Amino acid sequence: MTNPIQRSPMAYIGMVVVALLAITVLVGCVKRAPTFDTALTVQNATIMENDPYKKTNWIKGPLVNCGGQCEMFLRSWVSDGSASVFYQLYVNDDDFEWRFFDSAYDMNGTKMDFIILDRQTRMGYGYARTIETFAIFLEKKYMNRAKTEGLNFKVSGKRGTKVFTLPPHYVQGFMSVVAQRFPSRGVIGKPQNSNPVSASVSAPPLVKQPSAMGQQPTAIGQQPSPTEMHYWEQVKDSRNPAQFDAYLVMFPNSQMAPLARRRLDELRVSQ
Repeated sequence: MTNPIQRSPMAYIGMVVVALLAITVLVGCVKRAPTFDTALTVQNATIMENDPYKKTNWIKGPLVNCGGQCEMFLRSWVSDGSASVFYQLYVNDDDFEWRFFDSAYDMNGTKMDFIILDRQTRMGYGYARTIETFAIFLEKKYMNRAKTEGLNFKVSGKRGTKVFTLPPHYVQGFMSVVAQRFPSRGVIGKPQNSNPVSASVSAPPLVKQPSAMGQQPTAIGQQPSPTEMHYWEQVKDSRNPAQFDAYLVMFPNSQMAPLARRRLDELRVSQ
């Protein structure tokens, strides 16, 4: 009588073949993460979006990993009637380190225009992590230099620092799309129209509009949302017109919009 535990060599071969076929099927079902290792792959993955309500065109580069669950990409935008193209490095850092970012510097020690867009803390059984979303504003001349040098920033916070880099070929691929889409634009501070937002967009009336950026206008009606006020507090003293343009893109009908437009015009004239 044959021992039921014993199997013939052909039976083992059959089991191996079945296992290999199963592995092959599973591997084929796994979606490989895209890699952007050339300027062409970045260029092909860069997309353009149009917001007909805010009269704004966006160009967004592909998401790349910056360690763990951290993701970042380059983006640019231009408003209808404006000659200026604005640029940002946009980062969503999901980490177990509680850094509380508040500033950014490049390899030359230059302090960058930095803004925190969102910060969340998530708690779980035995762990806690922070998710910080921020942007670094970049000018065209900086982007042109980055096509050969890449981007390299150290972002600092109250409890730590982290370095974020993008290789030159990523910037090359991204900027090639910008050049194709906006061939006659890109000189920050030289608008064709002083108002970067469509003239049809109106804001709630203000009792007064102080000229000093440190003062807040007194508005009639509902108070600004916490998100709007948080963003305004970070940009109100900036000397970079891109920050006010970004504010107007995000909050075109806000109570601070007239003041932001005035400040944007002042900065463009001064440049």
